[in-house]
Amino acid sequence: MKPPPDSVDEAAIDLGSASDPPQPTPPLESRSSIPPTGGLLRQFLAVIAGAAITLAATLLVTSGALSPEAEPPRNIEELTAAVFEDLTAEAGDREVELFALRFYDSVNMVLEPGRYQVLIKCGQLSRFDEQHRELRVEIAVEGYRHESLLACPSTVLRLEHRFEFADLSPFVAYANIPFEAGGYIVGVAVFAVTDS
Repeated sequence: MKPPPDSVDEAAIDLGSASDPPQPTPPLESRSSIPPTGGLLRQFLAVIAGAAITLAATLLVTSGALSPEAEPPRNIEELTAAVFEDLTAEAGDREVELFALRFYDSVNMVLEPGRYQVLIKCGQLSRFDEQHRELRVEIAVEGYRHESLLACPSTVLRLEHRFEFADLSPFVAYANIPFEAGGYIVGVAVFAVTDS
């Protein structure tokens, strides 16, 4: 057996004493040359940009809800124009005969030979009460009669029956709108069709 070394030079490894605290590892050097305040500035700008994007998206989404709707018709002339516009749009690019029925009105006309389609729509001024929620409407031609209770106000109703005449034929449209229901009209559109 070899005796313990007498000098320090002979010691191979110094593991240190068990009571020495471990040395902290040195921090890694930052690869960025931005001073510490630059990181705060970058975070601040990111927050501002995020807020701006959020605000822009919110305004785009809610702008439709905030935009004013079209004003409802204020008088019977504006109501008639709005109903006629809807009937004309539904008829497409066809030439259309338009009629507005008020009170106990009726429309009488003679149709040329051909095939015809009829659209009806009820319009109501918003300031009138809802006591007349359904109005009776009759459409009559030779050999056919359509009678219905039309909800009011309504969407455009396309009568399923198409009228076909080989000769001149009378056409009658009648609406039963009581006099106390002055804020209602029934629009009627009649147009020739060539498709089946």
